[in-house]
Amino acid sequence: MAKHIKLGKLAEEMAATYLEEQGYLILDRNWHYGRKEIDIVATKNRILHIIEVKCRSYENMGPPSKAVDRKKRRTLRELAARYLIQNRLDLEIQFDIISIVISGNQRKITHIPEAILPFDF
Repeated sequence: MAKHIKLGKLAEEMAATYLEEQGYLILDRNWHYGRKEIDIVATKNRILHIIEVKCRSYENMGPPSKAVDRKKRRTLRELAARYLIQNRLDLEIQFDIISIVISGNQRKITHIPEAILPFDF
């Protein structure tokens, strides 16, 4: 398996563990609709959290969260609508980013709630 794929899987595991420790209920991981994907879908306090996980092995090009571009934000909004319909949910939606930097034995997790606002699309 390629190094970046292993790093991505490790980051998603770390993010899921972090969220559970913070009281989130993980509903889905790597939820697909067609060829598009939501990394983590979770709930907390009757809010549906659509969570994008970004990871880098270095931070010299800025935080991983900066990699969530306009196209990805639009995709997440579309997927969130599909998720609500498919699962017949009536919940408020919040778009979060979990940014992870893994460098050697160092691990830095940053949770950015409401990182993507409705007008960002």
